[in-house]
Amino acid sequence: MSYIAVIHKDKNTVYGASFPEVPGCTAVGDTLDDVLKQAQTSLALYLETLEANERPIPNPKGIEYVMKQSYITGIVLTAVMPAPIE
Repeated sequence: MSYIAVIHKDKNTVYGASFPEVPGCTAVGDTLDDVLKQAQTSLALYLETLEANERPIPNPKGIEYVMKQSYITGIVLTAVMPAPIE
């Protein structure tokens, strides 16, 4: 299962990632590679926490849903699968 990550970077800041399909799940990184790795880990931990607390796991809604969000403008989107937790 993969979710769409919204990657953004403002001038003089680190990269940020958020998941419109998984509200509250975010990540940051100094580079695109860093933020993608952090996004995988963050997503895995967030979903694991939901499951542990017997909360529903959101179903991915896809790129069309994400693109309809009003704050999505000129931003890189990528599908992210949770990283395995060791």
